[in-house]
Amino acid sequence: MKAILKRSAVLAALLISLFAASLPADGNMQKIFHGDSDEYRTAYALCIAAGVLPPTSVLPTTGAEIAQALSRIPYDTLSYDEKAAYDDLMARLVYTPIFDYPTFGLDPLPTISLDAFARTGDSKNERDMLFQREDRLEGIDFSFQMKFAEAGYGFFDWVMLSPSIESYLTGQHFGTNFDVLATDPTKFQHEGVFDAGLLFGNDWMYAAVMSSGQSMGYGHTGNLALGDNFRRQQYIRLHTYSRWFDYTFNLTRYSKMADSNSEDPYALKMTSHNESFELPQQIFPQHRFEFRIADKVQIAMTEGAMMLIDSVFDPRILNPFLFVHGFNNYNDSWEDAVSDRIGDEANNMLVLEVAWSIAPHHRVSLQAMSDQIQIGGETRLMPNAFGFLANYETAWILGKGYLTGWAEGAYIMPAAYLNQKLASVKKDNDGKITDFEYTHNYDFIGGYHMWGYNDSNGDIDYTGYAYGPDSIVFGVGATYGVPGLFSVDGSLKYIIHGMYGLGYKSIVATRDGNEAGKLFSLPIADAEHRIELLVNGSYTPVKGLELIGGIGFVQAWNHLTDKGKTFTDLQLHIGVSFDPVTMFSKR
Repeated sequence: MKAILKRSAVLAALLISLFAASLPADGNMQKIFHGDSDEYRTAYALCIAAGVLPPTSVLPTTGAEIAQALSRIPYDTLSYDEKAAYDDLMARLVYTPIFDYPTFGLDPLPTISLDAFARTGDSKNERDMLFQREDRLEGIDFSFQMKFAEAGYGFFDWVMLSPSIESYLTGQHFGTNFDVLATDPTKFQHEGVFDAGLLFGNDWMYAAVMSSGQSMGYGHTGNLALGDNFRRQQYIRLHTYSRWFDYTFNLTRYSKMADSNSEDPYALKMTSHNESFELPQQIFPQHRFEFRIADKVQIAMTEGAMMLIDSVFDPRILNPFLFVHGFNNYNDSWEDAVSDRIGDEANNMLVLEVAWSIAPHHRVSLQAMSDQIQIGGETRLMPNAFGFLANYETAWILGKGYLTGWAEGAYIMPAAYLNQKLASVKKDNDGKITDFEYTHNYDFIGGYHMWGYNDSNGDIDYTGYAYGPDSIVFGVGATYGVPGLFSVDGSLKYIIHGMYGLGYKSIVATRDGNEAGKLFSLPIADAEHRIELLVNGSYTPVKGLELIGGIGFVQAWNHLTDKGKTFTDLQLHIGVSFDPVTMFSKR
């Protein structure tokens, strides 16, 4: 614990130094914005409509970085509506709390929310829910946001969470986030892990320690390097940015997961007491380099590895030019691999991205991912596996609102995101290997223990693409919104899924040379075929009062790769959120 406190003091000193060195700006622009915020969506639409590169895909991002992206737009070429949207957005990027002072500001934002769902289907598989855990409203949320002069921003949410939030996984057809108060009020408990963050930055960089959502990439059905698939993720980030080049170091910590070789789709569980500071830790360090050419073309490379470490911190993972891949994937022979460290110590990932703003209102992008890439001289314990994602986007400013549309396709090989570490080996009298057993802690499957679940379960998902391995996905969608008033977005997806993946017949692939090299684990006729239709909306009639609603439809054939089985589900989600401080403030 002393070592932890010492390193925490060093980190605090680093952040204070960054705070002191931050360049003064015209107001605080370090507040963070997620991809579904009005500010980010408006900036995104303005940039694509103008034919320049949009804001960063490393999310959440800051107001300062969004403002820099807007500076790529030739202001004089904008229409009257576009100029009005641009000016209004620039004003909103400056963070002004309710209690605002020169060196400090505070926003107390308590909310009370009622959230309800209804469905016609009875599947207990979380992959069948269109309104995921992270989309649901909390019952009571004591939230605070803060600014520190012009260079700092902080927030935390103390969430009072009903355990019945998991009721939609038990076959229940209707429920709310306050059901438990009507049945047994003594079981109502708060969420033990807060959404919280602290960030210091300026006009060209920021350093952040966060417990919140995060993602990398411009995908709409998901992203290959880092997906926003959890209620929250715990990470530290150093992000530097300019008009022509960005560098990001991102280190995510996940809770330790129990090893499982079972083919039961519910077998993966979080280990007990995994939110403590005990070792080893399951971490996912990533380095991302992004280049921009003529405000039209983006080229990015992200490398990282899923690993377990026995130290609180290893300084090697901070070196942007010392790829983690080299420390975990090199052996002279199979025999050395087994005798030295019994297989892999990590699962390596490399993602390349290319995007091009073809013309005003039109943009295309491509992501290509290699899991466990191996080149000459490296161990062949695991075969290469790949994933690809491509999309087209369009955007327009219409009056006071923004309109965006997209079409996307993705293909992920059966062995992608999956990795097996040798747990034990058997040898004959001559020392030759005769048999071995695997364990799976190096899959790109992570998660967090949550108080709203039982002790052994939690929020488990892929760290990368939302639909995981062994999938082919096609989708189209659109979003229309007026900042501060309403937004509506809809999507239609067609998914083909084989037997490998969370919730399917096999959690992990065999990953031997024959199986992992397959393009698909099942013939197309035997795989699951699924249609997902989803429409979401939000409306803010007055400050501090927000109404949300959504309707979704699922139709699946060969449900969960069970030949001939069909599944149909109509899902409804509604909610209302009330923030009295915002409603009655004069801001």
